Amino acid sequence: MRGVLRALVRAKTVTWDYVPAPAERIARWEQQGAKKGDAVIAAHLEAAKIHYFVSENRHFLTKLLASPFQVLTSEEAIQLLR
Repeated sequence: MRGVLRALVRAKTVTWDYVPAPAERIARWEQQGAKKGDAVIAAHLEAAKIHYFVSENRHFLTKLLASPFQVLTSEEAIQLLR
């Protein structure tokens, strides 16, 4: 956990924000095979132009077609930020 916090402090940009994704983007992700909650996450990442999603339990999002983001574990995120 300390490594993640140190990486966030050193990061160029960290945004703590949530704006609901447009319903049509959520529907598009559902059509690509994502479950409702996962479609909401994918649509939000896409709408906010977020390139990296750090999660320990959402790796199945990598199986979605044409995802504009990369799913990383916290360890992978720390390595990326070093």
